[in-house]
Amino acid sequence: MTGASAPQDNLGGTNPKQIGLGVGVASIDLLFTDGSVQSTGKNTDLCLSGNGLFVVKQGNQTCYTRDGAGNVRQ
Repeated sequence: MTGASAPQDNLGGTNPKQIGLGVGVASIDLLFTDGSVQSTGKNTDLCLSGNGLFVVKQGNQTCYTRDGAGNVRQ
């Protein structure tokens, strides 16, 4: 993408340009198949089985994740 520019002195301006049509998402697929459970050696790491999600919050923002790596700060 190139933006337009205004004419200056004895030079004319340029028109905006776009190459391609952009990107679209056809569908979002959920993949909740269980992998093999392995020990990480960290007692703060968790594992999910089935269609569950972890609910995590930061301030007023709520997010859902399948990442069970516990990043506990003390």
